[in-house]
Amino acid sequence: MRRPIVLDVRIVGNHHTKDVQIFDKIKTRRDAEFDPERLEKDVRSLDSTGRFRNIIPHTKITKDGVIVTFELIERPFIEYIEHIGNRGLAMRNGYLYME
Repeated sequence: MRRPIVLDVRIVGNHHTKDVQIFDKIKTRRDAEFDPERLEKDVRSLDSTGRFRNIIPHTKITKDGVIVTFELIERPFIEYIEHIGNRGLAMRNGYLYME
């Protein structure tokens, strides 16, 4: 029996990670045969990046094929760190001490 065709691959929930970076990590493609094992490998591949707290694959089966959606929950992202002075610190003999 022939496997259904992937009609579309969708990415939702990514706010900091670009779609192109995600598609570089997955092998499930539009117009290819749907393979549940490939989908699981895609989830592991995305997980190995360390960028996501959770990766939930969804499949919607239609009469024409399968729509695959990767729902992503990204880990917190540090946008900037603000350093405000060094009061209370002193340098003596090349070492940093608390005053």
